[in-house]
Amino acid sequence: MKHINLDKFSYTALGIVIGVALSFGISGADNTAGTSNDPLVTLSYFNQQMSALEARMTGDVNEKISEMDVSGPALFEVINVPNGTTLYFGASTEFILRVGTAVVVDPNDVGIPDLTSGLKVDDKGVVPVDHHMLVPSDDGRGIQLTSDCWLMVKGTYTTADQ
Repeated sequence: MKHINLDKFSYTALGIVIGVALSFGISGADNTAGTSNDPLVTLSYFNQQMSALEARMTGDVNEKISEMDVSGPALFEVINVPNGTTLYFGASTEFILRVGTAVVVDPNDVGIPDLTSGLKVDDKGVVPVDHHMLVPSDDGRGIQLTSDCWLMVKGTYTTADQ
C-alpha cells in the first residue's frame, strides 16, 4: 500500500475545506422552510399556506357581499296619480308614463333623458307616453301631471299637489 505524505500546507488546505463545508451545513440547518434562505417547501406546507390564504380571501369576499344590497333588481311600481300632482324623482329613478299627459319640471334646465329616443325632454316639455325616462341625480327634476296618469316608477320619488 502506498502511503500518502501530507505536508503542513495540505493539512491547512484540508482544514479550510472542511471548515467551509461545515459552516454551510450548520447555517443551512437553521433555515425555515419557505424563507428566502430555504425556498424549497414540502407539499403539506404549501397546502397549509394555500388553505390559510383561501380562508382569508373567502372571509374578505363574504364580508364585502354582506355589505352589498343583494336584494335583487328593483321592480317598477305601477302608480295612479291624479291631475295637478307634481312628482319629484330621486337619483337614478326611472319612469314610464303609460296613460295620461305630463310635462317636465326642471329647475336646473338640463332636461330629463329619454332613453327610448336617445334625446332629452327640457323644462315644460311634454313627456312622451311609453318612453323609458331616467332622472340621473336628485336635483329637483320631476314631472307635473296635466291629466290623471298611470306611471311605472323604479326608484324614489315624492309627490306635491298644486
